Amino acid sequence: MENDLPLVAIILIVLGALIVIPLYFMAVVYLIGWLSGWARLANNFRYVGEKPAHLHRFEYIQIGFLGNYNGIINVRATKEGLFLGISLLLFRPNHPDLLIPWANIISVKSTTLTYLLGAKGFEFKVQLNSGGMLKIKIQEKCLRDDISYFQSKIA
Repeated sequence: MENDLPLVAIILIVLGALIVIPLYFMAVVYLIGWLSGWARLANNFRYVGEKPAHLHRFEYIQIGFLGNYNGIINVRATKEGLFLGISLLLFRPNHPDLLIPWANIISVKSTTLTYLLGAKGFEFKVQLNSGGMLKIKIQEKCLRDDISYFQSKIA
């Protein structure tokens, strides 16, 4: 009977870890969505339609100052607006797909992306319907083919 108690304890610890670790990870991902500004974007521009064709997958973007999304973003500029989505299911809590209409993009400027060691990119200033503004930085290479949709907004 004495030997059964440690085995039960080990099983409970393993089962507890299998429950607690994923919940902790989901809480961290949820918090990142809130801190980065993705949740604010989602409150204004949540998209539930069909994803655009020919997405640029596993791209890098920056939202605001804290929101570096490295290699987990789907991006596409369409005639309706700028589509952003999360590539991996694991990182989707508090990160629904977004479609930001061109009318809400105040300006676009060419910039250097310090988070990508000096790669060229675009900085989009987005006016939120609820008030306020957010900046989104995206690599130039993944929007090069779609530049005609926002050419008039480049400063």
